Amino acid sequence: MAYCTRTDVENVYGVDNLLDWADVNGTGDAAEIATRIVWSMDRATRRIDARLQRRNFEIPFVSPYPGIVVDTAADLAGYYLYFARMLDAEDRSKNNLSHMLKGAEQTLDEIVKGEIILANTMQDHTDAPFIKKSS
Repeated sequence: MAYCTRTDVENVYGVDNLLDWADVNGTGDAAEIATRIVWSMDRATRRIDARLQRRNFEIPFVSPYPGIVVDTAADLAGYYLYFARMLDAEDRSKNNLSHMLKGAEQTLDEIVKGEIILANTMQDHTDAPFIKKSS
């Protein structure tokens, strides 16, 4: 099961953008578009799982997913759809989403390093210390 929903991805990139990017063949076929969106969310989930296994998290995460994982999955899913549509590699203006990939990858790196603590720490089986803030 994907860590994000279609709505999560739409909230980041917008409904119209998502539909455009997922319609790789330009047919407007709703089933094909829905399949590609699911594929992108599943791909993002697989990427997150692959990266966070290094940290000994219990993978896959169980619902409710940590918010930062949901956000990162949504960022990656939209990125994968967008770059599948890039037909003109010379058009530098189309590269404006590269910061989304960099940000998502940086978030995963920070989780692996223990710099970001996931809200659901019951799934973290590392020996990294957790510090609770006092109220």
